[in-house]
Amino acid sequence: FTLHFFISGPCGRPEDIPHAKFVGSSFNFNDNLKYSCENSYALKGPRRRRCGEDGKWSKAPKCIGLSHLIYL
Repeated sequence: FTLHFFISGPCGRPEDIPHAKFVGSSFNFNDNLKYSCENSYALKGPRRRRCGEDGKWSKAPKCIGLSHLIYL
């Protein structure tokens, strides 16, 4: 029988995402950040990120310029 202990560490401040900003000031396990994009940019991907047990942030969104979107 083996017992494993997981120590939840802080994720630290997430990397900057071009044309994005987030709301949230705590970067520890289970903390959430909410993302939005500057004017003229659309969010692609998750709006929220969570600090995981492994000390890493969940998948990051991207901000895409509206001029790059194609409307059909």
